This record gives sequence, structure tokens and C-alpha cells, in this order.
Amino acid sequence: MTIKDLIIENVAGAGGSIGIGRVARAAPDGYMIALGIWSTQVVNPATYSLSYDVVKDFEPIALLASSPLMVAGKKSLPANDLEELIAWLKANPNKATQGSAGVGIPDRPQLP
Repeated sequence: MTIKDLIIENVAGAGGSIGIGRVARAAPDGYMIALGIWSTQVVNPATYSLSYDVVKDFEPIALLASSPLMVAGKKSLPANDLEELIAWLKANPNKATQGSAGVGIPDRPQLP
């Protein structure tokens, strides 16, 4: 295969499940692959009723990148670690704001 034979198609919708579903339904001939990410391989199966099984219908090929998560806050925030932050958030409902990189990313912790 040469580079002229490679077609990259970005199929949007439903947090990536539309594109991943197309790959799941494709002939298993090695000509179509998907770039699975956290939202397509973990969030979508836990959230949606999918027509495919991300464990049985796909085989990992390579780890391309990893994306560690972090929590950052202003220096004036009265918490020095995650445990203190969670306690402060529980004690101060609706006083915190958060930023997000967009739909489908793990940006909102669910606090009890």
C-alpha cells in the first residue's frame, strides 16, 4: 500500500458510535480500521444500546497515545488535594465552575 491508497474519513455523530458502527459492520478484511478512543470504547458502550460489541467485534492493534487526566484549580482554592477538593465541592454546592475540552471527554466527576 502506498500513501495514495489511504483514505481517512472522519465520521461524526453520537460520540463516535456512528463511525465505529460502520467499522464494526465492514468486512473483516483489514481494509477498514478505526481509531478507538475513551468515548467510543468505554463511554458509548456504557451509555448507549449499540449494534456492536466493542470487546468482541474489535481487536486492538496498537496504543497510539495516552491521555492522562488532571484536575487544576486556582491557587486561592481552599483545597490542597483531591480529597479536600471533593469535601469543599460537597460543602459548597453551585460555587464551582469547570472547563471542558468538549463533548465525549471525561470532564465531569459524579460526586455523591
